[in-house]
Amino acid sequence: MSFHEDSFHETKRERKYYEDKKQKALRYIDHTLEDWHDAIGFGSGSDGRFKKFTQKLTVIRKMVNDI
Repeated sequence: MSFHEDSFHETKRERKYYEDKKQKALRYIDHTLEDWHDAIGFGSGSDGRFKKFTQKLTVIRKMVNDI
């Protein structure tokens, strides 16, 4: 195996490592949103703090997903 092939495999491993971390972060954000919905209840959707928090987590989720 040449040096070039070995560095390619390292890149694949690194890519998988960071993709796994990204998926873990997305799951954490999703669970946080679900917990927030459960704690507040879906009937409180008009609450400004609830809406702002949900919007911010949604933006963070999109940013992480775009990485």
